[in-house]
Amino acid sequence: MTIYLNNRFKRSSMPKPDIILKYWNSNNNYERLGKLPSGYFSMVEKGCCFACGNITLLHRAHIIPLAQCSDNKAENLHLLCPGCHNESESHPAYWTWLHYKRCNHWKSKDYYIVERLKSAGINIDQEIERHESFGTNWEKRESHIKELLSIAGILIENN
Repeated sequence: MTIYLNNRFKRSSMPKPDIILKYWNSNNNYERLGKLPSGYFSMVEKGCCFACGNITLLHRAHIIPLAQCSDNKAENLHLLCPGCHNESESHPAYWTWLHYKRCNHWKSKDYYIVERLKSAGINIDQEIERHESFGTNWEKRESHIKELLSIAGILIENN
């Protein structure tokens, strides 16, 4: 059994979020676990909470608590927003809780983007009209979207 002397060491021995996402998106790992219905996690996207879909800073959260299993492998980790991470720790039946969250509280990435834009004071209808006024000038359209996301504090990655 591994005993972690401090949280810094515990976190440093955990796989990076990209590794966790890759694990859960590969080889139908959710279906293989038999915990949730087939195809249930087909919507796990980069940057989204596995439970609610929120696009915020994500925590690497243990499925089986570290104190019970000492396992920092990707198969024992999910990416959860701070609210879901906190909530999940108060439920002894993790998979039951996760199933409930996915069925009753899941919102798409687009929903959270729009909510963040609104909370930044951006008038969505006005910005849609402005965006459409650019016609087929795709460079201007892309620049406009990046500007809005930046105002709302949403980071985007260049692929």
